[in-house]
Amino acid sequence: MKTNNIQNFLKSMSAALLLPLALTACQSEPEVGSTLYPSEGDEYKAVAYIDNHLYNPKNSMKTVYAQAGTSPNLEIPGDTLRLHVKLTAAADKDLTFNLRIDNTKLSQTETENVQVVGDDAYKLERKTVTVKQGRLQSDEAFEVVLNDKSKTLLEMKDGGKGLTAFTFDGSDGIKLSEKYNTFRWELGKEVHWVNPNGTVDNLKMLDVHSYDVLTNYSMPGMELSDDNKDNYARFLIGTHKTSWLRVNLHEETPIAAIQLTPAGMFWGDRLYVLFMKEVEVLGSNDGETYFRLGYATCPFVPTAAQEPWNIVFYSAQPVKYLGIRTISTFSSSQENNPVFVSEMRLFR
Repeated sequence: MKTNNIQNFLKSMSAALLLPLALTACQSEPEVGSTLYPSEGDEYKAVAYIDNHLYNPKNSMKTVYAQAGTSPNLEIPGDTLRLHVKLTAAADKDLTFNLRIDNTKLSQTETENVQVVGDDAYKLERKTVTVKQGRLQSDEAFEVVLNDKSKTLLEMKDGGKGLTAFTFDGSDGIKLSEKYNTFRWELGKEVHWVNPNGTVDNLKMLDVHSYDVLTNYSMPGMELSDDNKDNYARFLIGTHKTSWLRVNLHEETPIAAIQLTPAGMFWGDRLYVLFMKEVEVLGSNDGETYFRLGYATCPFVPTAAQEPWNIVFYSAQPVKYLGIRTISTFSSSQENNPVFVSEMRLFR
């Protein structure tokens, strides 16, 4: 009996000792690994923050845009920055917040090899939001898009990188999270030289003996440029996933256009359905380092009439080597299809 009394006494003492620790734990439950929630000194007032709900990248995004040759036309993707303001505790009144660009939030390390981009590059389509009384999040989101008329984006170099920091201000002295008050938008620029509306009118065709054509198997394919419009020789380029049509010019030449002609019928087979639909065009001056000239999509469905496809550049590109990579063909089955081209000509 005495043993039972001692055990009960010890259990009571243990519970009494653990109670203050449990209460302390309930009073302070900070987010693991962050400083988002307030400490005891903050008297548990609401803290405002922004969060894109991604672990990586946290509060950042990347966008690659393009310039059409040397024209002032920018090809801007539909990327939009959308952020709601959130609170760690329900608002006791309506709270208003404003978005702004503040590149002082960027560290020196972040800006070493990038261009710091300011207001000119963006359109702040919604820069003010409100968290209503009793709510934990704004009904509307901040919204920002790239400015397709931006001088900064237009003047950025091909292959250039940019970086911008967005932050927000709160009304009525509301505290902002020290860790989650900034959003970074990384930019990358490409110059696309393919003009989808270009023609070969008034362009001069290169002498077919001034370059060599190589297929995916590194075999000479001069039948592709025999300058005989009546002789559509059947020529296998390769399978679409690994198909490269390479051109080695004998000297650096300004190339203004590439013309590709689909194959026709062969023993009843419609070889024209195995013509290139989408390609990537690359150029090089040393045969080792290639740079992208752009992507091109054939604007028509090829037929037995063998209409040629003209891939025209906004301006002539001085290159010594060309690479044309097949992305897809017109075949309904895209797995390991052969690719056929009957004629290829170059223009300057």
